[in-house]
Amino acid sequence: MLFGLTLMAEVFRRGGWRVSLVQEAAPGELVDMVRTEAFAVIALSLTDERFYPETRKLAAKLRGASANPGAALMVGGRAFAESPERISEIGADLSAATAQDALRAADRLVGRALAFA
Repeated sequence: MLFGLTLMAEVFRRGGWRVSLVQEAAPGELVDMVRTEAFAVIALSLTDERFYPETRKLAAKLRGASANPGAALMVGGRAFAESPERISEIGADLSAATAQDALRAADRLVGRALAFA
């Protein structure tokens, strides 16, 4: 799944976004990161549904700690694709099936010009 995350990050970079790709970080590290930098979008990817309860708790912590109270929460990965109801349960503002769809949705949500036609 690292390939998918890397691809997503590259699509966003090419779309004009500054991206911080963090893999295998402890929840506390992620909370500290969003506390100190005002991200416009916080994205979480979940492949294994066994980790959904922890991911749901992490999403709430990230929102609560965010230096940007208006930060959007984006979710993706197999666990959300297979159970789309989790997208609203976790409180996500957006989710998309492809990296380009995610970029367009994020651009619309934060009011940026569309990077891909």
